[in-house]
Amino acid sequence: KTDYKNLKKFYVMQIRPSTCNAGSSLALRELQRNLHDSFPDITIASVNNAPGHNGCHYDKSGYDTIGNWITYLISKDFYKSKDTLNIKPLNIDKAFYTDTSRSVLKITFKEKNAGISWSQDYLANGTQYNIKDAFYLDDVNGLVKSVYVNGDTLCLKFFKPEIFKTVSYMPDHYYEGTATCYEGPW
Repeated sequence: KTDYKNLKKFYVMQIRPSTCNAGSSLALRELQRNLHDSFPDITIASVNNAPGHNGCHYDKSGYDTIGNWITYLISKDFYKSKDTLNIKPLNIDKAFYTDTSRSVLKITFKEKNAGISWSQDYLANGTQYNIKDAFYLDDVNGLVKSVYVNGDTLCLKFFKPEIFKTVSYMPDHYYEGTATCYEGPW
């Protein structure tokens, strides 16, 4: 800001899991996710679902896709575009149980009317992965029976009621129990 006084916005690409086999990226992804809370002139853009990822970089189609996604953000910020559905990554506001049975966890987001959606199941090394497989409760995978949306709320239904202290999304690097880089679902 000192060198570029007229700069109005910053766009930060939130890195994806398994970036260049550089080890854990959880702390950096969490920092990037929260930048807007401290710096309102920063907008986070996720590159998770961009095609053509090779474990480190993207092919031309991936970089073209990321460029198009950034165009939506710039169009909204500088040209008052109304085409804003699903252009920013969702940021959790709060997570809470729906009742005392603790069989469903509801997750609300800071972005309202954002249009919660996810990609289709992903096949990796002969195993089919569903969006429910991407959630971790107290760092444990495989506890979510199903995922559904109710308006602007994401709901996780558990196989059995339990009390969890934390919920997180996506593995840090690989699919659970494998050495295969996480590629979805997103």
